[in-house]
Formats: sequence, structure tokens, C-alpha cells
Amino acid sequence: MGSFLNVVILRLPAGMSVVRPRSRCPGCGAGIAWYDNVPVLSWLLLRARCRGCGTGISWRYPFVEALTGAIFALAAWLLVLRWRGWTGDPLRLAHLGVAQAFAAAMIALSGIDFDHRILPDRITKPGMAAGFLASLLLPRLQSPSGSWGIPPAGEAAVLSAAGMVLGYGLLWGVGWLGERVFRREAMGLGDCKLLAMIGAFAGPGGVLLAAGAGMVLGLLLGAVQHLRTRDAAFPFGPALAAGGLGAVLARRELLEGYHRAQDLMADPRGGLLLAALCTGLLLWIRGRLPRGVFLGLLVLMLVMAGLNLALLAAAPG
Repeated sequence: MGSFLNVVILRLPAGMSVVRPRSRCPGCGAGIAWYDNVPVLSWLLLRARCRGCGTGISWRYPFVEALTGAIFALAAWLLVLRWRGWTGDPLRLAHLGVAQAFAAAMIALSGIDFDHRILPDRITKPGMAAGFLASLLLPRLQSPSGSWGIPPAGEAAVLSAAGMVLGYGLLWGVGWLGERVFRREAMGLGDCKLLAMIGAFAGPGGVLLAAGAGMVLGLLLGAVQHLRTRDAAFPFGPALAAGGLGAVLARRELLEGYHRAQDLMADPRGGLLLAALCTGLLLWIRGRLPRGVFLGLLVLMLVMAGLNLALLAAAPG
């Protein structure tokens, strides 16, 4: 699957077929034999070069192949293998198949967004329809409560539709607000459609989890990017896709992590640490913010730090 996703990442933005022609060396144009197309292993045996002409083969090909295999294996463990009695539950296997198809789409979209800063409608729009249909046929995707007084399939369909609406509307609202504050585009519609696709598979709760995890990861990626290149601009799609994978494959674990973070922030020491980290990040990217916005956020962080210091000082002992 990883080899196919490499083809999708390369060809789809160029408007080429992802099926034909067969994979070829970009240097000499020779077709790649099956024994030179074994994921990761062929790249290692060929020492990252074409057998015929010696043209270098990017490290990203085995990276995508290995990443796909790792995520598929993790999905199998989280959704099937760790549960006792899974061999007699075909619905678990169906759930795994849907989750792996979703993961493949997230990997392809991430690779394309890294390369071209786009999230193609040819993946996100069919992905929304696929998520709705999968939820209708396999209600356990949405974890219906059964308290609505309607069949599980109906509840799952409503949750899927609500997830799409919330996912699109949430990022559209963020983009609308950002455009007026920063006077430039703050969020592309591709990101809105990606979160809507995640919502189709994970429902409104999954949208909030994916958006929260994606924004935290995006903030970290932006900080790293700024340190490396002095430019905090980065594609948001991969961070959002990672959050979506967490919401679909490991919602329980993600919720537990959120509650632990919530407990930490309830402690003034945790709040003080968060204020310090946010202030540091704000200072790194201050050159990209309007002066008024920068000063307003800086004051907010200082007030937050001051309140937490006051709580620490007032704490007994």
C-alpha cells in the first residue's frame, strides 16, 4: 500500500492516472521490475539508486512505505488484536478495513500538502461520502450511545453528517476570523474539507479531538520550522491528518491524554509552564504578527502567568 501511496502523492496533483503507466525511473524512463519495487527492502538493496542508470531514489519513498506499514500495524493492534475474542467478530475486521483506508487517505493528503500546499478535492470529497456510507453500514465507527430512540445506523448517520458540518464550519470560522485580524488568508478551504472528511468518519467529538491535537502539533511544527528557516509558515494538513488518525484509531487513548493535560493545567504550576511556552513561541514569530495583535497576545500571556503566580503564592504550604 505504501508504494501505491507514493504514486498517488506524485501523480494526483499533476492530473495523471495513478494506475497507468507502471512505475518508471525518472532518469532513464525504464520500467521498474517487481523485484526492484519491494517496499523499503529494494531501496536498501539498490543503495537508493536506479539499477539501470544510477539515478538517486529519494529517501521519502521508503519513508512513506515504512510509515504506512507502521500505521496499518498500529491500527490492527488498537482495533482488533488487543481485544479478546476478536476472531469471532467480523465487525472488528470491517472496522479495521475502514480505518486503514482512512489512514491511507490521510497519508496521501499529507504528502501532497507537503509538496504542493494543496489538499485535492479528488480525495477529500469522495472521502466525506465514504465516511458517511461507512458510518451507515458500520455504526460502531461513530460509537452510538443508543439513547436516541432510533436505530444505531440512523444515529451514526446523524453523527457523521454533524461531524462534516462541524468540521467544515469550525475551520471556516477560524479562517474568516484570521483573515480579518491578519489581513491575509489564514486557513485554506482544503483544510476545511479535510476536517469535514475526518468528521464523516469520527463524528463531532472526533472533529474536536482532531482539531485540538492538530493545532497543538501544528504549533510545535511551526516553532520548529521557524527555528530552522526563520519562517513559521507550514502546511496545516499533515498536523490535522495526524489528529484525525488519533481520533479514528485511538480515540480512547487521545481522550485519556486530554484529561491528563487538563489535570495538569488545573495546577498553577502547569498553567505557569503553559504561559511560559506560549510566550516563548509568541516571541519567536512576532515578526509575522501585526503589532497590535502581538502586544495583545503578549499582555494576555503575562496576565495568565501573573494569575498562576498569585495562585502559587496563595497556596498553603
